Amino acid sequence: MAQFYKVWKAGITAWALFSGSCAMAHTIDVIELPNEGGTRVINDGSILASFPGSETISAGINFNDGNYVPQIINVNLYEDLAHTILSDALTITVPAQNPPQITVGLTSDTEGVRLPGLMPETIGLTETGALQQVITLTNSNGIQTTIRIQSDAPEAVVIPEPSTLLLTVSALLGIFGFKRLPAENR
Repeated sequence: MAQFYKVWKAGITAWALFSGSCAMAHTIDVIELPNEGGTRVINDGSILASFPGSETISAGINFNDGNYVPQIINVNLYEDLAHTILSDALTITVPAQNPPQITVGLTSDTEGVRLPGLMPETIGLTETGALQQVITLTNSNGIQTTIRIQSDAPEAVVIPEPSTLLLTVSALLGIFGFKRLPAENR
């Protein structure tokens, strides 16, 4: 009976420790779909909002597991390394009136229309076409929320270095040259 009591007590203690928070981290992914296909916001793996064909999106998420520091974070996403050609503008807001909430808003460039940058710029990134981490916010209970963005820029094409190309061509020539030799010379 004493053994049962110890196991029961350990189970209740574990439940009390871990039941207060269903998640120890969150993610918010702001995605610009390829080929001007629209925009989407994904929260912890579930689609929160999706706007097909739209180059703008705004979504707010109430986490209710702690308060974040009220702030506005302006993120400009550039097409070039010199940060001269603006592609997308992302605003991350934690409102003072509702600190458990994080609101994200994306505006993407439209063909032929110049996009004004967000000022003051808090973060400037060069778009890659892959999912890029923008920032991680930590709330009053130590739970982190990572905000990421994926633009519709094509991912960089990997070009092999010259020595790799030379090695590949040499191998192919060797294989084909070996096949062309008469059987008695092999």
